[in-house]
Amino acid sequence: METRQLAFRSRFLLVALLCVVSACSTSPKVSDYLQARALSNEAQALIDEGRYEEAIAKLNRVIAFGSIDDIDYSRRASAHGSMTNYAAAITDLDRALDLNPGNWRNQLVRGVFKQRLGQYEGAIADLEGVERLSPESVTPMRRTAYLKLLAGQFDEAAVRYQRLRDVPGQSNTADLGQGMAMYLSGQWHEASEAFGRALKETPDDTLAALWYVKSGMRAGIYVDRELLASAMGGTEGAMTRALLADSEEAPEADPSSLRTRTARCERALFLGAMRIIKANGNGAREQFLAAMRECPRDSIEAAEARAELDRLASNLPSG
Repeated sequence: METRQLAFRSRFLLVALLCVVSACSTSPKVSDYLQARALSNEAQALIDEGRYEEAIAKLNRVIAFGSIDDIDYSRRASAHGSMTNYAAAITDLDRALDLNPGNWRNQLVRGVFKQRLGQYEGAIADLEGVERLSPESVTPMRRTAYLKLLAGQFDEAAVRYQRLRDVPGQSNTADLGQGMAMYLSGQWHEASEAFGRALKETPDDTLAALWYVKSGMRAGIYVDRELLASAMGGTEGAMTRALLADSEEAPEADPSSLRTRTARCERALFLGAMRIIKANGNGAREQFLAAMRECPRDSIEAAEARAELDRLASNLPSG
């Protein structure tokens, strides 16, 4: 009896060991290329459904099989990126681009993920590479211009937005971007002109209206109120009205809306601009520091706060 039990236990341990080695219990190995392709497609379907961890588990099996297809790495990068695991996503995209250096879409996405990590120089290098690989594509040109805004390269951003103005269907976007570049570099008059063009193209754009008023007031030039008439809705419209009324009160239809982080970020920038217009340097500094805390690091709002704080440190006397 003991001999049979020992033999059974030995066989059981041997089977268990083989299962561990071959991962037969939960993740059976991929046996051929067709199975790998089917699993990769299943993973993409899971990504489309928002089931990212399951997709990554399938792609891990495909890649362990010895995949030579860049799409498996780019799909896993997409899942990692959707879970904000940007470093892991960038590693996968590095491998995908090793396998297929000409895939500009992977380079574009890698640039976006580097942006999310605040790696602006690396992101810009990727996007400029995309522009070389796909010179006719508008998306990398527009995103490179935006990244240059975030990185504080305002003059270069303005040049790219000027190029975008020549692309059909991009005029409002290009004018907004160019206006922001001019505003952040302290060229208030030119910024006001760019935002004025954006408003003429899209009269109900409340964000363009707010920037138009801020830049115009800082330049000390006339603000065309008729141009603003149809752009006075929404939070930006309320702030625009408050700026025009020389008040720091921005009326809200829903007072609770200012409790969100996004609203606090925008509100701090608005108050900072108002206090600069009133030559209150210390008050402006407080608000722009608050914006740095509240605004997403990889956003134009954070870039505005940084630019204003740099300007305050070097140019504006305390109020």
